[in-house]
Amino acid sequence: MYINPANPELSRNIWQEFTLSRLIVMPIILAILFIAMLAIGGVYHLSIILFTILANIYGTKLATESIVSELNERTWDNQRLTLSSPLSMAIGKLFGSTAFAWYGALITLFVYFIAAISEDNFITSLRFGIWSLFFALFIQVSAMILATMGLRKNRTKHKISWFFYFLIAVAISWEVRAIVSAFYFSNMNESLLHIDTIYWYFIGFDAIDFAIGGTIIFVLWAIYGLKNLIRLEFNFRNKSTAWIAFLIFLTVFFLGFNFGIKEMSNELLTISRNLPIFSFNSVIIPYIFFAPVLISLNYYLIFSEKHSVIKYKKILQLYKEHNFKELSYITPLWLTTCIFVSIVTILMQIISLVYFSFAPDANGLAGLFLPISILLFLFRDFAIVLFFNFSGSIKRPEIGALITFFILNFVIPIIVAVTINPAAVSLFTAFNKDFTFITMISALLQASAAIILMNKTYKTQAVEQSILE
Repeated sequence: MYINPANPELSRNIWQEFTLSRLIVMPIILAILFIAMLAIGGVYHLSIILFTILANIYGTKLATESIVSELNERTWDNQRLTLSSPLSMAIGKLFGSTAFAWYGALITLFVYFIAAISEDNFITSLRFGIWSLFFALFIQVSAMILATMGLRKNRTKHKISWFFYFLIAVAISWEVRAIVSAFYFSNMNESLLHIDTIYWYFIGFDAIDFAIGGTIIFVLWAIYGLKNLIRLEFNFRNKSTAWIAFLIFLTVFFLGFNFGIKEMSNELLTISRNLPIFSFNSVIIPYIFFAPVLISLNYYLIFSEKHSVIKYKKILQLYKEHNFKELSYITPLWLTTCIFVSIVTILMQIISLVYFSFAPDANGLAGLFLPISILLFLFRDFAIVLFFNFSGSIKRPEIGALITFFILNFVIPIIVAVTINPAAVSLFTAFNKDFTFITMISALLQASAAIILMNKTYKTQAVEQSILE
């Protein structure tokens, strides 16, 4: 077997993954399963199920393990000393560690394409298979990104588990695959929604074709992101510009769905109109599409990065010196994302106010201050995370922050709803049918209290560290 020696990591992983017994056993097991299904005519469905198991689940597990095992076996430092480029290492890890999973997955995909010939919608099945291939690759890269971020935060630990990062990647896979499968079954006339066309910036695209194109773009972004993470591991530095470009891409991509929402199917339109707060006569509606993505990403980032008083003292010092070039290298991703989300949210709030002043809409009044309220709750939660990290006396600050979130978002609202008034729940969350202007005031007070507490803890720790220095 000839393997390009230009990528030693890829070569090493492939030689480890492929043995003669593995090369023989995989197709034999798959052949037995397919022959058994021939009797009942289930090869078509079995093949795509097996592909999902091998590529999305088994392949993602191998991709996650390839990073975590390096830390657990104390071999990652050797990898960091290698002469391989970050991109070469990323490609070698991605395709080398998952090679055996892809060996079986591609066999099942080939069988799926053959079985699809006898189906009524061969072209639709073909496109769905192509999307499944790229989507599996995206999930594997995403799992490696999550694992690498975990490695950077938990480097001092003796051993870390791959299962957490694997679980997140598979959860994402499950949700996205369910959505695209709805498009697929819609084309097969087996769906309740019948969403054949996706409208993006007023342009209509076939739903599955759009999913293929979008997934390919996200795969390229993910590989680029993995490469940049490995650059950091190789002691290179990354500017914030690439991450900002990705955030802009996410905003533009998901905002595009807003401009085509009125052209969507009547069934989906009816479902969306029944959502609390949102009105189709209000400019607030874009938040349905891009805000949850950016905010969820921001929450994950603040929990996945290290927080130390020394680091933030350096950031503040560079900001006071107006040394923005150096600042772009050391600003954590969560903070860059938070600043970006804040700018976008403030713009959305201004636009919604201007829109409402020219076209008052009673249906959209309730959600008029939704963007700024969401941002204030975001500030509150992030201040809580930093407070626990700056306190210095808590071994697991993430757990402390999560418990506080649970109390603020579930325990207290339930107590208030039971003992005072169900409508009072809106004081603790923006996503509530009883959302009012008072919700924004409550969010402002909570955010202010959390920031003051966090800042006090930060200054106390900063003084103590200055004395020790």
